[in-house]
Amino acid sequence: MDEVLRQALEPVQRDLQGTGISLPSVVDGWTGSGEATVLDPNGISATGISVDGSAPEFERIAAVADQIQEIAIEGRWAPTNWPPCPHHPDRHPLVVSTRDRQAVWVCPADEALIAPIGRL
Repeated sequence: MDEVLRQALEPVQRDLQGTGISLPSVVDGWTGSGEATVLDPNGISATGISVDGSAPEFERIAAVADQIQEIAIEGRWAPTNWPPCPHHPDRHPLVVSTRDRQAVWVCPADEALIAPIGRL
């Protein structure tokens, strides 16, 4: 796997694991550099992810987190509220954002900063 993509994916995988979600397999074989294929833990589907290697690291992490969150929820290998908002756990998941040059999880209702991506 492309090293830039691997580094951007690491904090997202920590958040999946830290919240009790099965880690997907991520393999080369999509279309090129900075791209990979996510194989869902159930073995049902595969989806491509990518990262812009010229973007700052915090933007790459945010982009990968956003893609993985969408894949996990749509693929149904994570709850539809992954990661759950601690302020409103039954209403919505956290959303990806960037603040102060850092990729973070934020409550979409009150915009409260919950945690840096990789530290859930």
